[in-house]
Amino acid sequence: AELPTLGDFEGDELLNFVYERRHSANPFRPPSFPFDEAAEIVDRLAQRYGKWQNEECLDMKQVLMGLDPHKVGLVPLDRFYRHTSEAGYQFWESKDYLRQVGALDESVAEQPLVRITNYVLGPSNCIASSEYFSVCCLNECKNLMSELEGHIKAPVASAKRILRLVGNMSSSSTEAHGELSEDLETKLKAIADHHGGHVPLHGRLFAQWLHLVFPNECPYPWSPANAEVSQVKYWDNDKHMATPEEIAEHIAHGHRHSL
Repeated sequence: AELPTLGDFEGDELLNFVYERRHSANPFRPPSFPFDEAAEIVDRLAQRYGKWQNEECLDMKQVLMGLDPHKVGLVPLDRFYRHTSEAGYQFWESKDYLRQVGALDESVAEQPLVRITNYVLGPSNCIASSEYFSVCCLNECKNLMSELEGHIKAPVASAKRILRLVGNMSSSSTEAHGELSEDLETKLKAIADHHGGHVPLHGRLFAQWLHLVFPNECPYPWSPANAEVSQVKYWDNDKHMATPEEIAEHIAHGHRHSL
């Protein structure tokens, strides 16, 4: 289905505003808006624009998931660059950009992989920014963490309790697992053992574990060498873009290692 345009969003919000005030408006005159109402409409547009725009983020995530051969939240770099979708997504970010924003898995040096969630949440996908704020893709993992925190109501919990709770959680791309895999269970118990029998919910190791459970929603935790790389303005003037020659080289490199 075709995604709604910005004009559709703005028109829909305006119609909602008029409808909410239908009982106090003159039905025989076309609607007009004094300054205070116009300001309220603009404020509502600003507050709701991010959630509306996130529909495109979710659509892009689905496209990337389709490029993930093993369904683990990772896309081979050459496949990432080769892709041109009907939805209009062409991925041009440089390898250096992907590395700096935590979206590149180089655990196997000859076969670099793009982390779907880290890429989607990266600054190159922020479509509006100012000195005070940016409109970027929403972090779906925050909702999962909020659900978990709502059940536990404490900064730590036993591995057994977390396994039971997380096993019954679902995300936009993953149904509830029920019983988690033995490997995930072993990894979580190792985190608990490392911390004296309980798992800190806001630690790096648990964030890594949650990324394994929900690879398309929870980003892989990383610490940038320079905090400014997470800001949109750092990548002004297309500094994040790869050249056609670089892209061609990565595609050829991937082809050579797939033979």
